[in-house]
Amino acid sequence: MHREFYLGNLWRWKCGVKERVLPEYGKAPSIDFLERTQWDDQFARFMRNRLILGCIRYGRNQSIKHSNLEKSNYALDISLRANLYLQDKNPEHLVDIANVCLLEFVKRRK
Repeated sequence: MHREFYLGNLWRWKCGVKERVLPEYGKAPSIDFLERTQWDDQFARFMRNRLILGCIRYGRNQSIKHSNLEKSNYALDISLRANLYLQDKNPEHLVDIANVCLLEFVKRRK
């Protein structure tokens, strides 16, 4: 969202007045369009492949369904991997971060 658009409508939102709509935001895109453009299938494939490879390399103890989820400190792992990415810009670290976020989500959902 553009800064000017936001600031121009800030008082409108606060007072309950109908906001202005920028021409490019005038019509909401279709769900089909959003489903095609707001997700990257290749990234999802990389995530799944790295999870599967991790199970092959390190055994099923790393599985999402395994009880070791409770013992892991995923928040720290996310931070460490983010620092690695900032150092070398290797996109594989982003896939690893996404997978660790998935594991943290599953852990917290239980």
